[in-house]
Amino acid sequence: MINLDRQPAPDKSIDEIACDLNDPLSISNAIDQAPAQLSAVICVAGVGPIPSHPEQVVRINFLGTRSLIERLLPRIESGGAVTLIASSAGRDWKDNRTHVGSIPCWILRNVLKLYEYFSF
Repeated sequence: MINLDRQPAPDKSIDEIACDLNDPLSISNAIDQAPAQLSAVICVAGVGPIPSHPEQVVRINFLGTRSLIERLLPRIESGGAVTLIASSAGRDWKDNRTHVGSIPCWILRNVLKLYEYFSF
């Protein structure tokens, strides 16, 4: 198991690679350090609503995660898997409707800028 995260793993026995899903260069550096062959990729959580910065939520939870997964897919061995697990922000979306509701509108207004940022 290898932990990819902005923060160091609390369990020091786990191998880790620094990775900030809000930063395409950080994602590229993490991929360069990742093993050539993987049995699985499991993405757990992300960030919850950030009312003042909805673009960060989109970059981290969607575009950054997508970039990471797409670039690691060729390394996943036959029979391997990709799993995405949402955070409590996904579970509690109804309680955060006012914040979550602004995100799709922001995405539509900025979709080209976002795709250019991540160079899909």
